[in-house]
Amino acid sequence: MSASLMIPTLKLNDGHSIPSLGLGTANTNNLKEGEYRKIFKEAVSVGYRHFDTAWVYANQKEIGAGLREILVEGNLQRDDFFITTKVWNTFHKKENVLANCQTSLSELQLNYVDLLLMHFPMGWKECGTDFMLKDENGKCINSDVDYLETWQGLEECHKNGWAHSIGVSNFNKDQLKRLLENCKIKPTVNQVETHPYLVHQELIDFCKQNDIIIEAFGPIGAPYDKPLLGLKLDPNHVKLLDNPVIAGIAKKHGKSNAQILLRWGIQRGTVVIPKTVTKSRMIENLEVVSFQLDDNEMKEITQLNCNWRAYPMD
Repeated sequence: MSASLMIPTLKLNDGHSIPSLGLGTANTNNLKEGEYRKIFKEAVSVGYRHFDTAWVYANQKEIGAGLREILVEGNLQRDDFFITTKVWNTFHKKENVLANCQTSLSELQLNYVDLLLMHFPMGWKECGTDFMLKDENGKCINSDVDYLETWQGLEECHKNGWAHSIGVSNFNKDQLKRLLENCKIKPTVNQVETHPYLVHQELIDFCKQNDIIIEAFGPIGAPYDKPLLGLKLDPNHVKLLDNPVIAGIAKKHGKSNAQILLRWGIQRGTVVIPKTVTKSRMIENLEVVSFQLDDNEMKEITQLNCNWRAYPMD
């Protein structure tokens, strides 16, 4: 049995299922043309079926080309895959949501995605295909589009059959509560940064009460000495991957530190989407389905929470 068949799934509130482990594809736009297509196909060959992308990642054409080649070979069908994409901040007007979704479908060479997310609750000033518009001080120019309007666009995408499921990303509890009070279709997923240094227990409890799955990006923290965007670290900060508690549990199980972090995420009921472009790490990440952490280990890891973000939203 392949690893992809052994990956557990979680039931979404609309009846669809999502694999609890996927491959994140952010921050791959520094690769040479055609390289990510090969990486995608390699990931499929070792067992991945769940892929998380976004318009802003600028890799959807490569993923689409790789997926099309695989489907033409005939060994796998479209239904074997779970593909997520996201509506970017500069497309928050309802009509622009639909256009951005269609662009993503075209790039991915698909008739539908399995999950369409609103990338962020805040909208930015429209600027065509540019990432963002900045003012004279170098700061992003926000738009006045309410995310409730954006959500109406996602609901329309779902009604059109372009997305089997719809959800959000980077929403806090208050934003979710307001959305739930005003939506016609309930979000199935909230994708946020969460790991043992950022447990988000209150948010997770709220989502569980409202039958919304939490999907974790950055599930191993960040493989950097300091977080993105130049945020200063406490001099006593220990990188999550190097934390002695994690290392001790990893040694006990004969697993890597990263595997312990991913296993913790899966066992607490979240979907994890670690990003890697290395085949050996892809395989290593899939192997987290082969062992379990006990209750004491889960508790010990959870107690590492210090509300530290690897990917600050500032």
